[in-house]
Amino acid sequence: MEPRASPNDYELFHDDLSTEVKYKLRRWLDFSRGERTPKGYRNALEVAAHLGDTAMVKKLLATGQGSQEKPRYGYPLLLATHSGCVETVEFLLTKGADLAASIKRTEIEETPLDIAWGQEDPQMLMTLADHLMRHEYNSTTEVHKALGKCAEQNDEYRVKNLLANGADPNFQTNGFSPALVSAANGGSVAISSILLKERAIVDLRCDTSGCAALEVAAGNGNTELLELLLESGANLNGHNDGGPLIAAAKYGKLQAVKALVEKGACVDIANSKRETPIGVAASLDEKDVFEYLKPLADFGFALKSAFDEGYFYSQNQQHVGRVHSYTGTEHWHQLWQCNLAVLKYKSGSAMTDISTSWAFIFVLCFLSQLI
Repeated sequence: MEPRASPNDYELFHDDLSTEVKYKLRRWLDFSRGERTPKGYRNALEVAAHLGDTAMVKKLLATGQGSQEKPRYGYPLLLATHSGCVETVEFLLTKGADLAASIKRTEIEETPLDIAWGQEDPQMLMTLADHLMRHEYNSTTEVHKALGKCAEQNDEYRVKNLLANGADPNFQTNGFSPALVSAANGGSVAISSILLKERAIVDLRCDTSGCAALEVAAGNGNTELLELLLESGANLNGHNDGGPLIAAAKYGKLQAVKALVEKGACVDIANSKRETPIGVAASLDEKDVFEYLKPLADFGFALKSAFDEGYFYSQNQQHVGRVHSYTGTEHWHQLWQCNLAVLKYKSGSAMTDISTSWAFIFVLCFLSQLI
């Protein structure tokens, strides 16, 4: 890992500069540079960069200030990026500022690219990506990271150029997903196709979310992208807590559910909570998805899964009851508080509060022994 630009001054990156602080820094920069440097800064170049004063940055660089530091102009670049000063960032980059410079704001080292993405600054992100495209940064981490973010922004031009400059579509680190997952987040079929042609692994999962591109596309209801990914060999029943069918059911994406089922997705696949797609649809009031799956799903399996695991989930998933046996009484007081959405929909009743029907509780316990 590259050395951090400067230790113990991460406070400067936590908040935007207030008007009062900017005023004080400006007065110091214009009139008091012979005095003690403001807290957190090492020299006037860093102050000028943080203020986005490109003219002053040029003057200071002409005097040689900061030229011997490593990484080269790294801290001024980080400060200018944090302030959103595109002109200053562009100038520093032309002078050889190191894009691998980093500051530890939280638990991870953040580079200018991380800061720009975290601040949702697409103009800054594209400025940094353009520099990566124009220079020889082959196989560096920043090129790979820029690829994923440009893919999510549906920027086909930069995606192609970054790939040509050595970006790896299967790279991921510290919140940067694989490029194909990012493209699925952005919903771009064209960019996904480009990445697949460049040997992107179709079932590669994001380390953070655990999702592959197919699950993201399913959750977004992007049937065109689903088709492309399946044609490219994506695992129809890939399992990240239930796979693409549960993702589509969870977000009520009926057309995606239909497309997956028609391609052969398992309608009785269960997630870590032993919920099947029909159970997820019911518990979240996704009525259209539930009605579509009802004649296809094994309802007995869905109910048995709940009893085997011992859990029932309410509609808002806040009340949980556990049933140990038919004769057991432990946790019944929690069970009758549960809104058993799956059973409610299956029976077609309008029941919303089973606490009013003790008879229903005994029926549930009886059914658990039959299944």
